Amino acid sequence: MNANNPEMLVRYLAMSGEHWRQFRPQSDGYWLTVSLDRSGRLVPIERKTAALFGARPTGVYWVNVAVHHASFQVEVPTVENALNFVVQTHLSWRITDPVQAIRANVRAAELVYRPIVEQHLRAMGRTFQVDQFLDAEHHVNSFFASRPIELGYGLTLLECRVQLRPDSETLSHLRHRTLDRRAEERRLSEHNVVLRDAELKHGENDAGHGLNLQSAKFEHEIASLKGQNHIEREQIRMDHYLQALRDGDLSMFALQLASRRDDVGKVIEQLAVQHDINKQSAREIITLLLDKGMLNKRDGDQLLAKVNALIDSATKPTAVGDSASKPNIELTASSIITDTATLSALDTEPDDDEEDDEDEDI
Repeated sequence: MNANNPEMLVRYLAMSGEHWRQFRPQSDGYWLTVSLDRSGRLVPIERKTAALFGARPTGVYWVNVAVHHASFQVEVPTVENALNFVVQTHLSWRITDPVQAIRANVRAAELVYRPIVEQHLRAMGRTFQVDQFLDAEHHVNSFFASRPIELGYGLTLLECRVQLRPDSETLSHLRHRTLDRRAEERRLSEHNVVLRDAELKHGENDAGHGLNLQSAKFEHEIASLKGQNHIEREQIRMDHYLQALRDGDLSMFALQLASRRDDVGKVIEQLAVQHDINKQSAREIITLLLDKGMLNKRDGDQLLAKVNALIDSATKPTAVGDSASKPNIELTASSIITDTATLSALDTEPDDDEEDDEDEDI
């Protein structure tokens, strides 16, 4: 007899005298022999003893007690109810109570274990969401691995292993969602890198801008101080030149110019300006005297020529050794009046000479 044939779980043979004499209990480990006496009592027998020869049973059952393996696929609901888990189930079972199996007249073991296994699978599947199929698989396998399960009718579920997955459409959706999440994480990471680089660049620019502002401020302050110092030094030198010019100390004036050759052009320009100012002042004074009638036209021209000559001689450079007497080039009203009186005295002398000449002619 084939122990792996699910159609032959229990085999019955009516026992006649001839059959009884030839009967030997099955001893290969896959089949268990059970005798049926006249009172309907079932007794497993492992070997034919002497006592059994006188009490012939009415029949003998051979019960398949080997371990059987089966697989089936079923869909169970998830916590969403609208989506299902696809469960691939692999289990092993056997008849552990031959007497009960005989009384139940078990023919198709699948009708016994499958409803019970599916009931457990559905109860556990409802506690998980569709994207938690790996957690659900681990939970189911842990539940069936903890102990054998009595199925009734003399059958026992020895082991059960499952593989859970969503349906193909849901699995494709979960795959795309996972890929989209990864792409989003990658974009977010790249964005954070760019943002961090931008922040660092912004910090560097701020630091550089602050340094440039500070440097520009320092340079401006330094340039301002240099300009102020330069103006002060120039003012001091010009004051020295003006003072020497007013004092008529051309030797000191020449000494200062010798030590500062770069100032020669500026001093000459200043002298020219001063020269023009003195001449203009003299013209204004003489014009005022002419307007008041204090001078005539001829006396005014002579006085102006003398003043110009005096100014020119005062502004011309002289030797250092000849600086004992320096004319004062500052023109005032008193000096102009003095010069006017001098010119008037000079003008009167030629007139006397002319009168003498006329007397001689007469």
